Amino acid sequence: MWSLLDRGAGRASGLAFYVAVLLLLMLMVIGALDVVMTQVLHRAIPGAVELSEAALAVLTFLGLAQVQRQRGHITIDLFTQRLSAVWSRRLLIVSSVIELAFMAAMAAAAWALAVRSLRLKETAIGYLSFPLYPGKILVFLGIVLATVELGRQTVSLLAGRDAVEGKETV
Repeated sequence: MWSLLDRGAGRASGLAFYVAVLLLLMLMVIGALDVVMTQVLHRAIPGAVELSEAALAVLTFLGLAQVQRQRGHITIDLFTQRLSAVWSRRLLIVSSVIELAFMAAMAAAAWALAVRSLRLKETAIGYLSFPLYPGKILVFLGIVLATVELGRQTVSLLAGRDAVEGKETV
């Protein structure tokens, strides 16, 4: 059961990460074309700024679960490196629980924003008008995936396994 949840969470976060990478590539192309067109033709791509703003939030949150899964976030271990392995692990568990609570609160807030945006059929205001609610729904899904990953890691830590590789820890 646990390995099924682990594999499912891994596949979902990996898929979200690849969608984020595709969005990033799209932003790079749009940005480069916008600069070239502005310099050569003296005309910007209509809506490029609005699309970039919306896509940046989406790609940031869609990649969050995969970064969490690999423990890729920046950490400063100046204090914890001097602790014993037992205290370091205890502190990791406490910080994981706190992080999980904050991420769950973010998911609840993102859900409220996405539902409100969908009800209002919120659209971008600018040269190019496009709906914003699909992006807000994707942001919510990215936060949910990160919350699931954090929950998986926290349960693993409480069970005495390494949260990343399933190895036994002190």
